[in-house]
Order: sequence, then C-alpha cells, then structure tokens
Amino acid sequence: MIWGLLFGIESFSTNLCLSLVTIASGIALASVGEGHSFILHGFILQLMATALGGLRWAMTHVLLRGKPGASGENAEQHMSPLTATLYTSPTTAACVLPFAIMLEGPSVFKRVQELETRELWIILGTLTLIGSLVFILLISEYWLVNATSSLALSVAGVFKELLTIAGGVVFFKEIMTLLNIIGFFTCQIGILAYVYIRYDPSDGLTSQEEIPSTEIPLTMAEVSDDNEVQQEV
Repeated sequence: MIWGLLFGIESFSTNLCLSLVTIASGIALASVGEGHSFILHGFILQLMATALGGLRWAMTHVLLRGKPGASGENAEQHMSPLTATLYTSPTTAACVLPFAIMLEGPSVFKRVQELETRELWIILGTLTLIGSLVFILLISEYWLVNATSSLALSVAGVFKELLTIAGGVVFFKEIMTLLNIIGFFTCQIGILAYVYIRYDPSDGLTSQEEIPSTEIPLTMAEVSDDNEVQQEV
C-alpha cells in the first residue's frame, strides 16, 4: 500500500487501510506457534524481503500500465504481460545466477558427476516442467497486475498463504490452536472487506477502466498493428 501511494498508483482510503491491517493481523494470529523460537535477524530479513517484493510489484504495475494521469508520450510507455515477462525473466536469472554458482555451484557440479544418465534426464525433465509452470505462474501474476493492481496481487498472495495453512491441517494433520483459528477467519474477513471496498461499483476507488480480456494484447506488436489499422481507416 505504501509503495502504491509513493508511485501514485493507489488512492488513500481509511477503509482500505483498515482492511489491510485486518488481513495482516489475521495472518499473524494464524501463524502464531509455528516456530519454536523467535529469531530477530530472520524476522528482519523477512520484513525486508516483503517490502522489496511490494516495491517490485509496484514497479511492475507502472511498467505494465503506466502512471495514472499520464498523457502524451508518457501514456504510451507501457508493456503487455508477455513482453514484460520476456524482458524481466532473463534479467532476474542473470542477477540470481552468480549467487547460485557461488553458493551452490561446487556441490551441484560434484553431484552431477555422480549421476547416471537416466537420473540426469529425469532431473532435466523435472526442471523443465517446473520452469514451464513458473513461466505460466509469472504470466498469470503479470496479467493480474495489469487487470487489477499490485496491491490486489499482494492480497491474492495472502489468500495463497491461507490455503497453505488449510492444506497443512487437512493433509498433514497439523494442529491449530483457538488463536490460529481466530486469525484464519479474521484474515478471510479482511480479504472479503478488501474485495468489497475495492471492487464495489458504487465506490470511487476503482479507477481502472474495465477492459475485456479478449481485447488485452499479448505483445506490443499487436498494439502497433491495431494503431496502423486505425490510421489507415
């Protein structure tokens, strides 16, 4: 929410902030007792990662849709979800790869030498499948940001955490205390409040024009083709 306000892609609302505080409080209560001990530096690192994740999605929002109220040349500076993925994924890989080689390269190289050919093909096939699923997930996230906002994606991520907690209870028989259950439902109430506030037709917070999904271009080439057709007409 703070990054959205700084980048000018969100409008301040007391009700919206209260819904976000409710979501945060609920997820905190739902996760109480998960760790056996509190580690301060781990907590700080997690908060920093969350804050930088919010910065990333706020910048992605600007990249995909541009800043609200932009006109002239600035209004044209935007990307489609597929184009943004094709630009950002190799850049992200190039930034992460040196650390991966430095921290895990020697052990991975040693392990690969011990593998049989069959095992190696199984690993490569598994990595290819996982990479394809990650690509689809990234496209979906970019499309969600393009259709809604970076804040909506963050709320969707919290809902994913709730599903993870519920899955642990159902499939792994994890035990939830009364406080965890209260937090679980509190978070759901906050999410429902956010959805109601943000997408209620009578609310003035929704500034995005509703665009049918069939009209959203996959690449900038489609946008150029549409502009050429309009100029010819």
